[in-house]
Amino acid sequence: DAEPASAARLGLRLMLIDRQSARIEAALAHGQEALSAAQRADDEAVLAAVEATFAELAAHVDVATASGLHDSAAARVEGLPDERLPDALDALYALGWGAVHLERYEDAVRYFSQGLEVARRAGAEGYVMTLRTEPIEPLIRSGRVSDAITAADEAVDAARLRRSPRFLWWALWLRSAALARIGELERSDVDFDEAAGIAAGLPLRELVELWMGYLRAHRLSLRGEHAAAVEALVAAGGGDDLPRIPPMDRQQAWEIMVAAALDRGDLTAANEWVSDAETRGRESGLAGLAGYAARVRAHTELAGGDTDAAVHAADESASWFEKVGSPLETARSRLVEGECLIAAERGPEAVQVLLVAEQTLHELGAERLRADAARALRKLGRRTPPRRAARDVQAPVSGPPLPAAPSLGALSPREREIATLVHGQRTNREIAEELFLSEKTVQTHLRNIFAKLGVSSRVAVALAVQQAGEQLEVTE
Repeated sequence: DAEPASAARLGLRLMLIDRQSARIEAALAHGQEALSAAQRADDEAVLAAVEATFAELAAHVDVATASGLHDSAAARVEGLPDERLPDALDALYALGWGAVHLERYEDAVRYFSQGLEVARRAGAEGYVMTLRTEPIEPLIRSGRVSDAITAADEAVDAARLRRSPRFLWWALWLRSAALARIGELERSDVDFDEAAGIAAGLPLRELVELWMGYLRAHRLSLRGEHAAAVEALVAAGGGDDLPRIPPMDRQQAWEIMVAAALDRGDLTAANEWVSDAETRGRESGLAGLAGYAARVRAHTELAGGDTDAAVHAADESASWFEKVGSPLETARSRLVEGECLIAAERGPEAVQVLLVAEQTLHELGAERLRADAARALRKLGRRTPPRRAARDVQAPVSGPPLPAAPSLGALSPREREIATLVHGQRTNREIAEELFLSEKTVQTHLRNIFAKLGVSSRVAVALAVQQAGEQLEVTE
């Protein structure tokens, strides 16, 4: 009581320990205590950290309360002077995950990126490793597939250079999960197997076992091994009702359980899980959850023979995902809609839906899912053009000459960062050390920079950066 700021910090740590041990109710109780102490303390950074962390937890049970706390914490961080930002790293981390659960994916990427920049300046290596890994999830949810896989590659490379195996486990887990969601199961397997080997020696077993089991179940379900998927999911989730899986993380669980129920011909069980999903989506008011619920409804209606209801549900699912800004999930729901239209003998409509889905998935870089759309179109007598993986496409070899001062606008934020370090006369090794990357990753980025700028040397890259800076000075 005499030191409310210290009490708030301790409550925050207890809340995080409970969270890491998959004890959500205990975490919420400690969160309430920490919030009460933080409100008595005269420290905006501490209050922001507690509000943001409590909001991330509360999102699983009360979205409205979580949104208010999240917005309050965000405003506090925004008002902090630069010298206090290192004290707000917990807040930025929690704001990122809170934004994920509230389906504000671009905000999540921004908070993680800001936290990473602050952590680098402060020399907080543990936060650097954590904050560089977390953007993978909001990037894949928002459909930025190539960015998500690139971020995952960088995170894994960086984690291999650190001593803590937990960083590598989490980076591998996230990359494996992202690859599974775009249909790259073979590549996902490699990461999952390595992550499983690391997980065997990690402490805090509850959360490790939960997420390893959840991902194992998801991968089994995608392969059609539905009974094994349910067994893995129930074991990880702590029972048939999955009490250990937070409500905001049940999207894949609904799909796993519905697919398994339909596989064994149990429409009653499938409808019970659909009802659970629809209730969660309705109570939360979140478009993404409603989109998942509508998609499992479409599968269930199709299995029950009501093709018109299935088409309607799949279209509704895609519309929900469009609202939340998730083109990957939108396209996946359009694939389901195409399947439902084919079953309803509405071939011309199916062709139009599937053509859009195929093109979108190609543009996103989700080639395995794109191939699913192409196969469905071939069954309808329509061919799709040969495709190259979107992230492998280079600058065109023909066309108008490049300007004397190539624009940096085509570069990603990471590529601009590397180009700036090249301008600063840094070697590949020095760049790798500063950005916690491998030299191989730096070399890959440089090849992409050369292609995008239409140049063939580091000197030309440095000149482009210099000219871009001079142009900015003239504009200002």
